[in-house]
Amino acid sequence: MTTETLQHEHETSRNGGGAPAKRTKGGQAPVVFDGNEGPLIQWPAWEDLKQVSEQLARIQRAGMRSEGEGDHFRSGDLAYRIQEILRATAELCKKSERTQE
Repeated sequence: MTTETLQHEHETSRNGGGAPAKRTKGGQAPVVFDGNEGPLIQWPAWEDLKQVSEQLARIQRAGMRSEGEGDHFRSGDLAYRIQEILRATAELCKKSERTQE
């Protein structure tokens, strides 16, 4: 599933399956809305976070299979990218803890 597909599914699930959310000139969905359009910040739904977690688990299993088949370039790349996501998540958790203090 591509990022564009995930983004489209996320947008249509948030607005009841109707037309896609409004976009800015750069093609990205806006993060901040004016007061008439609902909440100020678009937070991902719990289902979106769960889906990303499941996708990461599938990627990890595919990387391990690739390594077992001798494709160390692909498996190494996947492992590195997942480690980057984990580091970014840890950094986000630290930042979140600082704001709660």
